[in-house]
Amino acid sequence: MEILDKKSNRVSRVIVGVFEANLLASFAEITANS
Repeated sequence: MEILDKKSNRVSRVIVGVFEANLLASFAEITANS
């Protein structure tokens, strides 16, 4: 069970990281265009 928790924790961290990267990329694109 603990292994599963660690795995899902890592997965959620990766998802958050990808989400933040997309957010930063789109924000940079908006500021570059304006």
